[in-house]
Amino acid sequence: MSRMIELLNRSRRTAARPTGRRLWIIAALIAISAPSMVACGGDDTASGVPPELLERRKKRAERQKQAEEGPAAEAELQVAAFDPAEEYQRPDYPVRRNPFQPDLDVLQPEPASVDESVRPLEPLEEFPLSSLNLVAVISETAVPRAMFVDPNGLGHFVKEGDRIGRNSGVVRVIRDNEVEIREGGADESGAVVTVRLRDQQLRVAESGLTPEEREALQRLLESEEGREAIERSYRDMAPGASATESANESASDTRFPGLAPPSRRQQ
Repeated sequence: MSRMIELLNRSRRTAARPTGRRLWIIAALIAISAPSMVACGGDDTASGVPPELLERRKKRAERQKQAEEGPAAEAELQVAAFDPAEEYQRPDYPVRRNPFQPDLDVLQPEPASVDESVRPLEPLEEFPLSSLNLVAVISETAVPRAMFVDPNGLGHFVKEGDRIGRNSGVVRVIRDNEVEIREGGADESGAVVTVRLRDQQLRVAESGLTPEEREALQRLLESEEGREAIERSYRDMAPGASATESANESASDTRFPGLAPPSRRQQ
């Protein structure tokens, strides 16, 4: 019995020893960690850090905070400025060109200017006006015509607007017995020369003719038969007859070889 009591007491002592050791270990750990906890939670000044170093750390932390907040704040402003709900306003263009239609202003070429100095001369521009004889006038028609004979004896029909003579003459008016020519081109300041028919020359200006008769007469004069009649009338004229206002008495053509080929403007 005493043996059993002794064993029981020994077991109690053995079981109680680890508990006291464990408590001692826990107390040692608390004692070691307490200063570090106080240092972390306490003031930096108490830890012995210089104030200059603390100030630099504070400024560095502020700059880092501003650097982190700057882009974020700018992005927030941009997002706030953009309003996805704002309606798009299409610009109003006053003139809209159809992209599927050609631009006529670009494709249409500009008319080439005609240089009067290089244009081809008309047949009667090769001779002085004083050397030309007016031998026939057809005035009572829609397009009055007159016939001049050049120094070579060839006849040339002209109408109003045709050019004649070497001095830039233009046929201005064809009347029943005369042709008015303005020299110097279309310039109104140019001299006006009137070329008249002589009594012995052919004159076709009968006011009593009907329009049908005048048309038939014009066709006759433009036909081969009419040309032969003009040729006979010219042969019957007295040699040296003058046809100009300046009385060109030196003309002495007595033969009429025929009519010159019509110019391009007469065709």
